[in-house]
Amino acid sequence: DIKSKLKINSNRISIVSNVPSLVQPKLKNHKPKNSLKLVFIARLSKKKNLKLILDSLIEIDPIYKISLAIYGPNELDYLESLQPLIDKVKLKFEINYFGDLVFDEVPNKLIENNVYILPSLGENFGHSIFEALSAGLPVILSDKTPWRNLEVANIGFDLALSDARAFSKAIIQFAQMDPLLFENWSKSASNYANLFFDSQNFHDSYLQLFKFQKNIGIVAPIPIKRYKGGISVFVEQFLARTSQFNPDDYKFLFLNTCAIPRSNESTGKIAWVNLRNQILFFYKSIKVIKSEKITILHFHSSIGLSLLKDCISAFFFKKFCKTSNIMHIHFAEIKDIKPPKFLIPIFKWFLINSIDTVIVLSTSVKNYLAFIGYPSAKIVILNNFHTYISPQINNPQYSQDKIEILFLGSIDKRKGTLDLLEALEKINNLPWHISFAGEFVSKDFKEKFMKALKKHNLIEKVDFLGYVENGNKEKLLEASDILVLPSYGEGMPLSILEAAAKNTAIITTDVGANSEFFQNISPMLEPGDIEALSAELKLLIENETILNERKLLAKQMAEKFTFEIFKEKLLPIYQKLSYVHPRT
Repeated sequence: DIKSKLKINSNRISIVSNVPSLVQPKLKNHKPKNSLKLVFIARLSKKKNLKLILDSLIEIDPIYKISLAIYGPNELDYLESLQPLIDKVKLKFEINYFGDLVFDEVPNKLIENNVYILPSLGENFGHSIFEALSAGLPVILSDKTPWRNLEVANIGFDLALSDARAFSKAIIQFAQMDPLLFENWSKSASNYANLFFDSQNFHDSYLQLFKFQKNIGIVAPIPIKRYKGGISVFVEQFLARTSQFNPDDYKFLFLNTCAIPRSNESTGKIAWVNLRNQILFFYKSIKVIKSEKITILHFHSSIGLSLLKDCISAFFFKKFCKTSNIMHIHFAEIKDIKPPKFLIPIFKWFLINSIDTVIVLSTSVKNYLAFIGYPSAKIVILNNFHTYISPQINNPQYSQDKIEILFLGSIDKRKGTLDLLEALEKINNLPWHISFAGEFVSKDFKEKFMKALKKHNLIEKVDFLGYVENGNKEKLLEASDILVLPSYGEGMPLSILEAAAKNTAIITTDVGANSEFFQNISPMLEPGDIEALSAELKLLIENETILNERKLLAKQMAEKFTFEIFKEKLLPIYQKLSYVHPRT
């Protein structure tokens, strides 16, 4: 009916039964021959059609001992309108109106009688019908309920409303039944109700009914021309694994904040190309959010003005598209996350008024956001993940002539690459080789770096591999002994997690979330401490036992940062926002 009258597609219609109550039947529904106790439990209204029962009883010979017990609320003086008819029937049979019943009283009133009767003009389900069947009462119904073909199952009759005599015949048939035959019908009714109840699988049916697919927009920068940073790598790896979420529950759509190609030189600057990019991103995203009915936006952001820009975007999406917003901050240095001092009140206002949950990488960032006024209960610490399967090596042994060192990331001053060259110069006489896997952030820095490389006389021991992706990166990590990341600022570096998963020793600095999660696998060096960096490299190159110990510690640590663990911690955040979303 819904499909034909309202033109609604079948995939938007669910058929799920009401959840009825089972009534414990009495051990024996005793009914003497030529006797019958009828019971009517329903609203006393025109729709429930008590009048037809009375009309049917008038047609029956009083040689039968028949009684009718009536229960239910009297609506609009319906019972009074039937009083003349009731008086006529009372001349032949016993009729009693007992008023309304509370829910718990229904079972006892049912089992005091033999047959339930309801010639209703229409029922969607008929809870009292089911309760009567489960109590072991056969039923006499109209054909305007879902309970059909009852006579075939020996549990009752479903009769046309146009044939009042059919109701009289059904009443007489039950009255005439001997006790043994009636007992069989009574047991059939109870068994039928129990089989129906067991077949419905109410729990799963209602879970499925109230499920709805959450459309989640992943908002992040994956540059068209610029170098890819850690956020881009993280989001690419996440998007590649969204199939591991239940597709019936979640659909992910990517909204790229890099709407147009831009050079590395425009990064973090107030420039026309960045403004144009932001306008295009906002315009395209609103169209996608509305057309795809996205209810949750999961922003991936970093520091300073970029973070403020994303909070402002989130505010307008919430206002115009009614989205719930998650801000996932991929940096853990407070001094870099904070915008300029005069913008902090603006940042705080947009953060509080546009973001429903903040995901951070470290306790220090959580404490800072709580300090400036963002509710602590809405801040979640969620660690990054790696996607590699660790090699099954318990006691690795290496016999190569030289130690393979790897730097993995963007090649710039903030990553401590110039410090690394100075440190390597101090151990130039040792057997090592280093590969730089990543892109230079600018031409100017590349020139500066290459000059330093010549100055420190390291050209023969260095390779530049450029940006390395997917399988090639995995092979590179497997062939490396040490990952070195002497950075001045980080979040929770993916390169450390990936290297650790591939049994690679780690040398890094005490920045970002490093000390919170990695201090057990490597001493945390101070950024810019070239002597300490050189000494740590020397120790691992010269001492194979310590090198292998560090590799094993790294591998064990990496097992705590898999995508599966990350997903299980992220799901409750999505679920919570789904329940409170104003459009659901």
